[in-house]
Amino acid sequence: MTPIDKKIKVLECIYCGIPLLSKKESLRIEKETKKYPDNGETKDHVPQQCLYEGYPSSYKENRFTVPSCHKCNLDFSLVENELRDAIGISNEKDSFQNEITESSVKSILSRSDSKSRLIINEKGYVSGVEFNLDTLLPSHLKNFKGVFYKIYGFKVPENFSIHVLDTKQTNYFESLAIKFLNKNVEWKFSGHEDIFKFKISLIKPDENGLLIKTENISESIGILCQLNYHKRFKITIIAFEKSLIMK
Repeated sequence: MTPIDKKIKVLECIYCGIPLLSKKESLRIEKETKKYPDNGETKDHVPQQCLYEGYPSSYKENRFTVPSCHKCNLDFSLVENELRDAIGISNEKDSFQNEITESSVKSILSRSDSKSRLIINEKGYVSGVEFNLDTLLPSHLKNFKGVFYKIYGFKVPENFSIHVLDTKQTNYFESLAIKFLNKNVEWKFSGHEDIFKFKISLIKPDENGLLIKTENISESIGILCQLNYHKRFKITIIAFEKSLIMK
């Protein structure tokens, strides 16, 4: 059995670490107070469900979920459409993506800052929409933490500092990370691989100081990860043990 097939129960949210109330207890409280408790147990999809809008049901099979508190799950749902919008706007005549594109256009135009984000060409037509790393960051961090939990069975340790690399800038560390992952890790996916696939690895130095793959978090100094959305959106994430950064 591979790590991704293991079923592991935890009693804490993989995003914020808060202890979770059981589903049964959470439903009891909701019945009494008319409000589901913030620390109530929920299952969060990785990646977000909106990335599958308009796709056949077969594309949605075998998606995995991770344990999350109600508050984190709700907070992510308020921002995760931004990634869907970026994907929908860049639709390259993929008929399956038509529904996502329609939702994206409506979402962008309904916002108060829509005009400032539109790119107007010399003929006065809208040629694109601006997105920045900050607005997409919550989705990438959520999916990275979900992927890490699914593979290793526990949340990303607090002593690791996580960095989502800017795709618009050439980054030496990113090229090294991608080269390492391509050499040592196979793609895994949640749902259909055309929607979301990923590579992730713990790393440690060998006796010569070269980075090698490890499965032991206690000896790891870092985490390398690549997320691939809809075949063309590739995001690289690097996490390092904080004491190394401080030196």
